[in-house]
Amino acid sequence: MSSTLSSANFQGHDFSAAMCIDGKDGSDGVWNFCMSNLYEPGPWLSIQVPQRSTVSAVDVYSRHDCCQRFLDSFEVWVGPASGSPSTSVGMSKCGQATATLEAGPFRVTCGSPLVGSVVTVLLPGTRRLLALAEVTPYGSSAPTPSPPPLLPPPPPSPYASPGTPGAATFTQHSAYVTMTTAGDVSDFTASKLNEIAAILAVRANVPASAVTVTAHAGSVVLTAKIVTASAATASVVQNSLSSSLSSASSASALFASVSGGGVTVIATPSITTIAESLVENGATGDCPTCGCQIENGAWVLTASG
Repeated sequence: MSSTLSSANFQGHDFSAAMCIDGKDGSDGVWNFCMSNLYEPGPWLSIQVPQRSTVSAVDVYSRHDCCQRFLDSFEVWVGPASGSPSTSVGMSKCGQATATLEAGPFRVTCGSPLVGSVVTVLLPGTRRLLALAEVTPYGSSAPTPSPPPLLPPPPPSPYASPGTPGAATFTQHSAYVTMTTAGDVSDFTASKLNEIAAILAVRANVPASAVTVTAHAGSVVLTAKIVTASAATASVVQNSLSSSLSSASSASALFASVSGGGVTVIATPSITTIAESLVENGATGDCPTCGCQIENGAWVLTASG
């Protein structure tokens, strides 16, 4: 498959259309998404599938790290040509959906299967920003002698209500904590990261299985993802961590028992309100990329959903 985006991406970063069809949805914490210019009318992403494919459903993934609010309402079209469906001849509307503040996937199921060689995701409106992690079309290719399946059948979406394809109910809230520490990324073995996760789980009053910690090269920056069942539980996580992580020294003291001499926190933690995006809590201005750079030496605690 190949893909095309409605406008040029930001200079100095690869936010090209290809980032949305590479099989990576950004759940590993690494930047991997496609993005249009800021606030343009009707941005779109067109994906070329095999000629005369029969498309039955499309999954759209928003970003995991932030900016889920930019997806909001979107449409899916199928037909013969790339570009905005309003100007492309022969395009048929598969369906539409309104995303919530989650990464998704958000599934659009066609009322009846549509035949085409292009699948287009359109964000209708005059001032929109397209920032997606991944788009996956489902269906089948045109019959040929002994054809291999080029498009898999759609699997059950974990976000869809039983018997109602595309109707989503969301109950998972993910809180992200980042901190800059002393040392080298190679010092943070899997067992050491598990120890840090266990300490955070106790302080946040959540099960140990709900916390995962990863290390990123740089200062070193640690990122913890804490999954909670509700917004109310997310508030408990915030309150529980606020006192423990009120300063770099108290954060270091919290992790003093970790094997290998503990963890030295060199940033000054600042806990923000759970339920806002990184853009609205940590960035200057309305820039969908500024607040996502965890190497800036600041603690950020946020949640999607």
